Amino acid sequence: MKKRFVRFVALSVSFLFVFSFVFLSVGCGFDDAVNKASKNLTSYNLNLNLDENSHTISGSEDVQFINMKDEKLSDLCFHLYPRAFRDGAKVLPYTTLTEARCFPNGKSEGNIVITKVLVDNKNATFSYDGEDENILKVNLVSPLEYKDKINVLIDFVITIPNCTHRFGYYDNNINLGNFYPILCVRENGEWNKTPYYATGDPFFSECANFHVTISAPNTYEVVASGNFINSTQEGLNKKTSFEGKTIRDFAIVLSKDIKEVSSKEGNTVISYYGRNEDVDLNENLQTAVKAFRFLRGNFGEYPYRTLKVVKTPFMQGGMEYPNLVMVSSLLTDKDEINKVIVHELAHQWWYGLVGNNEINNAFIDEGLSEYSTFLFFDKHREYGFSMEDLILDAEDGYNLYMEVFSSIGISVNTKMDVPVNMYQSEYEYTYMVYVRGALMYHYLAKELGEKEMINALKTLNKKYRFKIITKEDLISCFRNKAKAKIIIDSFLNGTCYLDKT
Repeated sequence: MKKRFVRFVALSVSFLFVFSFVFLSVGCGFDDAVNKASKNLTSYNLNLNLDENSHTISGSEDVQFINMKDEKLSDLCFHLYPRAFRDGAKVLPYTTLTEARCFPNGKSEGNIVITKVLVDNKNATFSYDGEDENILKVNLVSPLEYKDKINVLIDFVITIPNCTHRFGYYDNNINLGNFYPILCVRENGEWNKTPYYATGDPFFSECANFHVTISAPNTYEVVASGNFINSTQEGLNKKTSFEGKTIRDFAIVLSKDIKEVSSKEGNTVISYYGRNEDVDLNENLQTAVKAFRFLRGNFGEYPYRTLKVVKTPFMQGGMEYPNLVMVSSLLTDKDEINKVIVHELAHQWWYGLVGNNEINNAFIDEGLSEYSTFLFFDKHREYGFSMEDLILDAEDGYNLYMEVFSSIGISVNTKMDVPVNMYQSEYEYTYMVYVRGALMYHYLAKELGEKEMINALKTLNKKYRFKIITKEDLISCFRNKAKAKIIIDSFLNGTCYLDKT
């Protein structure tokens, strides 16, 4: 009996050892892609202090930059998106049509002021640059060679506007999207200094590593991109830290009225954050879980450990950031809420994992996310939608839009690969990028076969994960590249079947 017990214990220990090894190996394998891709990326270390009374944030950002472009750099340029909200800004992040929706309590200003810049611990000269002086240009004493490293420390003060934008405070919530200095993308030997336009998502960035600590009053709960590290009490404030590796951006939502429900899918914890009195918390979580399962199963693994869906005041339906999406608390229609949840989660693949220039090529991520949403609902008929219904609605809406504008003598731009600021209105942007974009990908699937379409998108995710793609990269993932190019070009240049009706 004793020998049998000893043998049982030995076998149990061996089993636990093997089980633990396999379990840990699976976990390590899950992180491998992110860790491998994180090498040689820019790193941002942000320390933020929120003053609730003045609605300001004093911050410090330590940027570790490696020049991975085969060229010498004489300066570094950072976007300063909050300056679009300042007094005297020329390019505004809202239009006359959306101003009231953006500022329910009346016009409010925001800003970011740079107080100090150090380069490798030495004072550096800097200036506000760009079309609307919303670029921080940091001059380097000597050119930065290929693969050389440099450290840039930026001190700043942010003023948060009272609004329902990506960046603003309203109704017990604070949205911090596009709020910190972020490096411009280097393209064709120049920094992309695109202003913060009112239409679309007028920004894009390369993957980087983030370590962010924010100190805020205890009355706020903090939800952010990346993984939670820890929180510590400091009097009436709580200091919370997050880390995100190989992600394209970093966003934070702070709320005084928030409740979390969560579920684990594979290695990822999916959380839905609503208000304490909400009765649809678990229902919305299940929509997020189903969408995640569908997207992951069809387009490839999601390599991060957290994914958060946050209900917050927002002037549009929703907004995507890495590991975090916003769903507007202003939405009341259940079908719309479901559609926004699915669409924004699809962006975790089309924008988050596979990036693109969202100013010039918005049809890539927005069109793909909308088409992915159609696919999801077609496979989940319990929500009351089918692909046929969704496509018919899209075509009818598009044709009606074209007829109305034609009847009043207004010509509509039917090209899809123009910069977002070139669209005449938010409506034109929506129909040309979202609606026409979804119809383009559906037509590709109809002509090439849905299986070929799904395989192409799997290849796109596998081949270009963590990168920024072009139209040519997209086309290269189809088996029948020639036919895919003809179809895509016909939609982009305004000669597809929609333009012949």
